[in-house]
Amino acid sequence: MKPKVVWITHWAPGGEPAFGSPWRCGTAAYAESVLSRLMDDIDLMVLPIWTQPHEIANTDFDVLHLNFAEGAPKDLWMPYLVSASVKKVLTLHDTMPEGNRSLFTDLFDAVIVNQRVEEQAPNFRYIPQFGIIEVPFVDRFDKTFRIGTHGWPLPYKMIPEICRAAVEIGDCELLFLMSESAHADVYQLCNSYSEILQGKVPLILVADWLPPEEVVRQLQTCSIGVFGCSVAKGGQSSSVMSAIAAHIPVVVNDNWLYADIRDYTYVADFNDPKKLAETMRLAHEERRIFPTEFIEERGADKIARRHLNVYKEVLG
Repeated sequence: MKPKVVWITHWAPGGEPAFGSPWRCGTAAYAESVLSRLMDDIDLMVLPIWTQPHEIANTDFDVLHLNFAEGAPKDLWMPYLVSASVKKVLTLHDTMPEGNRSLFTDLFDAVIVNQRVEEQAPNFRYIPQFGIIEVPFVDRFDKTFRIGTHGWPLPYKMIPEICRAAVEIGDCELLFLMSESAHADVYQLCNSYSEILQGKVPLILVADWLPPEEVVRQLQTCSIGVFGCSVAKGGQSSSVMSAIAAHIPVVVNDNWLYADIRDYTYVADFNDPKKLAETMRLAHEERRIFPTEFIEERGADKIARRHLNVYKEVLG
């Protein structure tokens, strides 16, 4: 008997971006990656994040899986979570080391966390948020020092810092794969990036949402991938997973978000253009990439199966 699972999330089957929204977030990418691989294993109902508890009161299902970007359920869900007899699972996206976990311990049968944390509660299950997809590697003929990054063009992604470091390097070019965001004008921001570059570094801009496989193919044209985050919140970076899948060296800043992959990355000071440029050059020269064992263990199919195992576990 297949588990009957209701997901409350930012993604709709069929590829619609975030239930009609013109932009894609990492939470939607997470849901798509997992659910698209479990369609044959669960009876699935996917509902948007604005769904209210009374809308599923008469629905026959076994597991409710909440998948909110901010990590915690809305206040309106609290009475339902306390009283409902169905099994309840939460993906805790904003897993913070200093966070208060008692709420999640009490209300949920399983809490999926995407970073290894100390003193985990008994119902916590560590599952990396983003699985690595398999895309055949194509070694490019052009050996230009190309620096790639991917994601929303928002200030906390530290794109200006990457631009300043590229100017320090000089003999390189930038590839920005910028997903459209409801919170920013991608073209206005990229104009500001061009001003930083001062015409000294070519900028290749793709300002559109791309399927995950195409993101990997685009990053395969790069010498290195560079990803920064200036805020200590969130889960993991789907963009970094794309760079790992592209088999290119990865440069990140010293942020807790990258804790479980930092052993295989180049960690740089993004606030100092010279130091960041030095680390980027080192990554380009050494070309240390993630080991095969890591990529196989983080495969998207395996990550999806681990979610299925959680459902089977809570259902007994």
